[in-house]
Amino acid sequence: LAAASHDLLQPINAAKLLISTLQGLTQETELSPLVDRLNGAFGSAEQLLHSLLDISRLESAEPDTVTPTELCLAALMEGIYADQSLVAEQKNVRLDIVPSSAFVRSDPIYLLRSVQNLVVNAIQYTEPGGRVLVGCRRKADSIVLEVWDTGIGMASEDQARIVEEFTRAGDVEAGTGMGLGLSVVDRACRLLGHRLSVHSTPGRGTVFRIEMDVVEGHRERVEPA
Repeated sequence: LAAASHDLLQPINAAKLLISTLQGLTQETELSPLVDRLNGAFGSAEQLLHSLLDISRLESAEPDTVTPTELCLAALMEGIYADQSLVAEQKNVRLDIVPSSAFVRSDPIYLLRSVQNLVVNAIQYTEPGGRVLVGCRRKADSIVLEVWDTGIGMASEDQARIVEEFTRAGDVEAGTGMGLGLSVVDRACRLLGHRLSVHSTPGRGTVFRIEMDVVEGHRERVEPA
């Protein structure tokens, strides 16, 4: 999968370019909703393929699979808010992110995907009118990034197996995802030496935590290129 990733993604990328052209041509016509659904379907296929490729790369154990570097959490968290705020708004879920100016040592790509997967799941499994909160806590020499939601929650037996591939909680309806996002988070955290944990109460909500070593000595925020 990892070796074939370019060939696998190329037709999807080509189709999305064509769909973008179609969206412009069919705007304000009766075909517009159909083209939007087509775009959403290709987006779902692309997301699934990216998850499979991530799992394949993270399982390969190649030394350059992840590239830890020093990064500021503020820009990463604000980027996630920019990406997901509209999705949350469309579902009538309140998304709040409290950026942290702390620096950690992590892979910027896989940490971004991990937190994004947690936020996407939190929004998906929170009923309209609920809330998702992302923030950080300082814990000795560590930073704990937390993603809270007021969603459906999980039973204790589901919490133990939720990071397995193609696994969803027992009370989750079919068609709500393939159950790969948390597998990517679990593998990335293990490879980076981060500590992933979850606490959940059925009917009340869930909190996922990623604990990372903090990098001291940074006094100013550095924006990524």
